[in-house]
Amino acid sequence: MLLAVVLVIAVLVLKHVGSSKAPAVAGGPTTTATSTAAGRGASTTTSTTIAALPPGQVKVLVLNGTLAGNLAGTAARRLAASPGFSTLAPDNTTSKVLTSNVYAASAQYVPSAQAIAALYGLPASAVVDPIPTTAPILASERALANVVLVIGPDIAGKVAAG
Repeated sequence: MLLAVVLVIAVLVLKHVGSSKAPAVAGGPTTTATSTAAGRGASTTTSTTIAALPPGQVKVLVLNGTLAGNLAGTAARRLAASPGFSTLAPDNTTSKVLTSNVYAASAQYVPSAQAIAALYGLPASAVVDPIPTTAPILASERALANVVLVIGPDIAGKVAAG
Protein backbone atom coordinates (compact mmCIF):
# COMPACT_ATOMS: atom_id res chain seq x y z
CA MET A 1 0.00 0.00 0.00
CA LEU A 2 2.78 2.41 0.95
CA LEU A 3 4.59 1.63 -2.29
CA ALA A 4 1.46 2.50 -4.30
CA VAL A 5 1.17 5.86 -2.53
CA VAL A 6 4.84 6.64 -3.19
CA LEU A 7 4.44 5.77 -6.89
CA VAL A 8 1.37 8.02 -7.22
CA ILE A 9 3.23 10.90 -5.57
CA ALA A 10 6.24 10.32 -7.84
CA VAL A 11 4.03 10.44 -10.95
CA LEU A 12 2.38 13.66 -9.76
CA VAL A 13 5.76 15.26 -9.04
CA LEU A 14 7.08 14.30 -12.48
CA LYS A 15 3.96 15.69 -14.15
CA HIS A 16 4.36 18.95 -12.27
CA VAL A 17 8.07 19.23 -13.13
CA GLY A 18 7.35 18.45 -16.77
CA SER A 19 4.74 21.21 -17.02
CA SER A 20 6.92 23.87 -15.36
CA LYS A 21 9.88 23.69 -17.73
CA ALA A 22 11.13 26.97 -19.13
CA PRO A 23 10.24 27.38 -22.80
CA ALA A 24 13.09 27.06 -25.24
CA VAL A 25 14.15 30.00 -27.35
CA ALA A 26 12.64 29.60 -30.79
CA GLY A 27 14.91 27.38 -32.80
CA GLY A 28 17.55 27.35 -30.06
CA PRO A 29 19.04 24.25 -28.49
CA THR A 30 18.28 23.18 -24.96
CA THR A 31 20.12 21.12 -22.41
CA THR A 32 18.44 18.69 -20.05
CA ALA A 33 19.94 18.02 -16.63
CA THR A 34 18.66 14.93 -14.81
CA SER A 35 18.85 14.26 -11.09
CA THR A 36 17.71 11.31 -9.01
CA ALA A 37 16.71 11.44 -5.35
CA ALA A 38 16.14 8.39 -3.17
CA GLY A 39 14.24 8.14 0.07
CA ARG A 40 12.18 5.61 2.02
CA GLY A 41 12.80 2.81 -0.43
CA ALA A 42 11.69 4.76 -3.53
CA SER A 43 13.50 7.03 -5.94
CA THR A 44 12.30 9.83 -8.16
CA THR A 45 13.99 11.28 -11.19
CA THR A 46 13.47 14.85 -12.32
CA SER A 47 14.70 16.63 -15.42
CA THR A 48 15.31 20.32 -15.83
CA THR A 49 15.53 21.83 -19.29
CA ILE A 50 17.86 24.77 -19.73
CA ALA A 51 16.76 26.98 -22.63
CA ALA A 52 19.24 28.78 -24.82
CA LEU A 53 19.67 32.45 -24.05
CA PRO A 54 19.24 34.92 -26.90
CA PRO A 55 22.62 35.13 -28.68
CA GLY A 56 23.00 38.86 -27.93
CA GLN A 57 23.04 38.06 -24.20
CA VAL A 58 25.97 35.64 -24.50
CA LYS A 59 29.54 36.98 -24.46
CA VAL A 60 31.66 34.75 -26.69
CA LEU A 61 35.44 34.76 -26.76
CA VAL A 62 37.06 33.21 -29.83
CA LEU A 63 40.64 32.02 -29.50
CA ASN A 64 42.94 30.72 -32.22
CA GLY A 65 44.54 27.54 -30.94
CA THR A 66 46.58 27.00 -34.10
CA LEU A 67 48.47 30.23 -33.39
CA ALA A 68 48.57 30.98 -37.14
CA GLY A 69 46.50 33.32 -39.28
CA ASN A 70 43.49 35.38 -38.25
CA LEU A 71 41.12 32.49 -37.55
CA ALA A 72 39.80 33.93 -34.28
CA GLY A 73 38.92 37.24 -35.94
CA THR A 74 37.16 35.48 -38.82
CA ALA A 75 35.11 33.26 -36.50
CA ALA A 76 34.26 36.15 -34.15
CA ARG A 77 32.91 38.23 -37.04
CA ARG A 78 30.81 35.28 -38.23
CA LEU A 79 29.36 34.62 -34.76
CA ALA A 80 28.55 38.31 -34.29
CA ALA A 81 26.89 38.62 -37.72
CA SER A 82 24.85 35.44 -37.51
CA PRO A 83 23.47 34.24 -35.12
CA GLY A 84 24.30 37.55 -33.37
CA PHE A 85 26.45 36.64 -30.37
CA SER A 86 28.14 39.41 -28.40
CA THR A 87 31.78 38.70 -29.21
CA LEU A 88 34.80 39.83 -27.23
CA ALA A 89 38.10 40.82 -28.84
CA PRO A 90 39.52 37.69 -30.54
CA ASP A 91 42.91 36.42 -29.41
CA ASN A 92 45.23 33.40 -29.43
CA THR A 93 45.24 30.61 -26.86
CA THR A 94 48.07 30.46 -24.33
CA SER A 95 49.41 27.36 -26.10
CA LYS A 96 48.85 25.45 -29.32
CA VAL A 97 45.95 22.95 -29.22
CA LEU A 98 45.38 19.66 -31.06
CA THR A 99 41.57 19.84 -31.20
CA SER A 100 38.85 22.45 -30.94
CA ASN A 101 36.67 22.90 -27.86
CA VAL A 102 33.79 25.10 -26.85
CA TYR A 103 33.83 25.97 -23.17
CA ALA A 104 30.73 27.09 -21.25
CA ALA A 105 31.28 29.17 -18.10
CA SER A 106 28.27 27.49 -16.45
CA ALA A 107 25.32 25.23 -17.24
CA GLN A 108 23.15 28.12 -18.40
CA TYR A 109 25.55 28.70 -21.31
CA VAL A 110 25.78 25.07 -22.44
CA PRO A 111 22.96 25.44 -25.04
CA SER A 112 24.82 28.40 -26.59
CA ALA A 113 28.09 26.43 -26.55
CA GLN A 114 26.29 23.52 -28.24
CA ALA A 115 24.94 25.87 -30.93
CA ILE A 116 28.45 27.18 -31.63
CA ALA A 117 29.86 23.64 -31.73
CA ALA A 118 27.14 22.61 -34.20
CA LEU A 119 27.86 25.65 -36.37
CA TYR A 120 31.41 24.37 -36.87
CA GLY A 121 30.52 20.69 -37.06
CA LEU A 122 32.05 19.82 -33.71
CA PRO A 123 30.71 16.81 -31.78
CA ALA A 124 28.80 17.26 -28.51
CA SER A 125 31.88 15.97 -26.69
CA ALA A 126 33.72 19.17 -27.71
CA VAL A 127 31.51 21.19 -25.33
CA VAL A 128 33.05 21.45 -21.85
CA ASP A 129 31.28 22.82 -18.77
CA PRO A 130 32.60 24.51 -16.70
CA ILE A 131 35.81 25.99 -18.08
CA PRO A 132 38.70 24.06 -16.51
CA THR A 133 41.62 26.01 -15.08
CA THR A 134 43.88 23.97 -17.38
CA ALA A 135 42.19 25.34 -20.54
CA PRO A 136 44.62 27.38 -22.68
CA ILE A 137 42.82 30.64 -21.86
CA LEU A 138 44.18 33.67 -20.03
CA ALA A 139 42.49 34.01 -16.63
CA SER A 140 41.56 37.62 -17.43
CA GLU A 141 39.79 36.54 -20.62
CA ARG A 142 38.12 33.55 -18.95
CA ALA A 143 36.56 35.92 -16.40
CA LEU A 144 34.90 38.01 -19.14
CA ALA A 145 33.45 35.25 -21.34
CA ASN A 146 30.29 33.15 -21.02
CA VAL A 147 31.41 30.84 -23.85
CA VAL A 148 34.89 30.34 -25.31
CA LEU A 149 35.46 28.83 -28.76
CA VAL A 150 39.00 27.47 -29.09
CA ILE A 151 39.81 26.86 -32.74
CA GLY A 152 42.08 23.90 -33.38
CA PRO A 153 43.45 22.46 -36.62
CA ASP A 154 40.37 20.20 -36.95
CA ILE A 155 38.13 23.17 -37.91
CA ALA A 156 40.75 25.69 -39.08
CA GLY A 157 39.89 25.12 -42.74
CA LYS A 158 36.17 25.54 -42.12
CA VAL A 159 36.75 28.76 -40.17
CA ALA A 160 39.12 30.17 -42.81
CA ALA A 161 36.52 29.49 -45.53
CA GLY A 162 34.12 31.70 -43.61
